[in-house]
Amino acid sequence: MLESIYSDQHAFPSFLNLQNSLNNPIIVKSIELFKYMDTYLIKSTSQDGISGVAVCNSRARYFYPMLKELVIPAFVGKDARELENLVNQVYIFRTNYKYQGTPFWNCVAYVEASLFDLLGRVTGKSAGELVGQVWRNEIPIYLSSMRRDTTPEEEVEWLSKRIHETKAKAVKMKIGGRMTIKGFMPVFIGFANSFHIKGYI
Repeated sequence: MLESIYSDQHAFPSFLNLQNSLNNPIIVKSIELFKYMDTYLIKSTSQDGISGVAVCNSRARYFYPMLKELVIPAFVGKDARELENLVNQVYIFRTNYKYQGTPFWNCVAYVEASLFDLLGRVTGKSAGELVGQVWRNEIPIYLSSMRRDTTPEEEVEWLSKRIHETKAKAVKMKIGGRMTIKGFMPVFIGFANSFHIKGYI
């Protein structure tokens, strides 16, 4: 019988080895969720007063009870240098395995990202340097407004402006229910053709 890959019996070996590069424990004092305008941020602070911050997706407002009661307590009071083990153990903390799924792992990812930022601030290294070799300093980007409440014309106008400003090579359009809007496909195809986009479906 196959066992879940998330079982505590299948923990991956540690590769960060932060205890070797950081002599003193970095005890997590608090982890808090904030909202700035339309953006949700999670902030982890050590007992020494050093903080790490990460951006959460917009669903954080729905996941907050799970984050507060089931995930954050698994990290507070612990040594951030043991991040790999903490992420592994949170799965069985307070029988969290019963909540396996995207909402739970989103909450874990929020905390993990903020702790990586905290560790980076302590060590003076980027997250890339903490997990291994940095392969590049620049990455290609794509554009997305992340909205579904605009008209096709408004979406195309915004994307066209941002393409010229950023020189992005790709776009992602959130069409959702807009496929039912009369005239959407002609607007989108006209936009794609104007930028010589060949891979749309």
